[in-house]
Amino acid sequence: MGSRPQSHHPTAHCVCLTPPARFWRELSATASRPSWRAQVASRTSFRRGRSTVDAIQTVVSTARKALEGNRWLDGTIEYCAVVTLDVKNAFNSVQWNNILNALSRIHTPEYLMRIINSYFQARVLNYSTDDGPESCSVAAGVPQGSVLGPTLWNVMYDAILQLEFQSGVQIIGFADDIALVGVAKYL
Repeated sequence: MGSRPQSHHPTAHCVCLTPPARFWRELSATASRPSWRAQVASRTSFRRGRSTVDAIQTVVSTARKALEGNRWLDGTIEYCAVVTLDVKNAFNSVQWNNILNALSRIHTPEYLMRIINSYFQARVLNYSTDDGPESCSVAAGVPQGSVLGPTLWNVMYDAILQLEFQSGVQIIGFADDIALVGVAKYL
């Protein structure tokens, strides 16, 4: 039995009948529509000018605001709870049908849907072992290290970030990490 894969070198078979620049421009335009961007205000991952620091600052500023004031009768101070979630192996395990469903929800043009579906076909992971080269089929995950991977992840993960909570609870996401921040006057 060979050792675990030491590196990831996926082989992709993508038939692209559209000039690559046009493909990328149209997919980016679809994922950047104002109606879609408005829904992902709490997202900081894979967006120009946004970082982990922005996500942390949002959580910290929410907590600080809750603690402003005093606790006495009619005081303004509130309780703040933060629950963090990290989806283990998220980028490698996201189901392709979930990505395609999410792209459909944001009205991605049909020809782009066909191209992306083709991109997911016949993917193979080639790796080296002590016994020589090995390969295995890849049936899930976003293509990491690609230009397309972060966009596909963002579109798919937005269904989680759009979950509605009671007043005072917000969801803040960065990559595959989520913080649920709840603020309330009374426990």
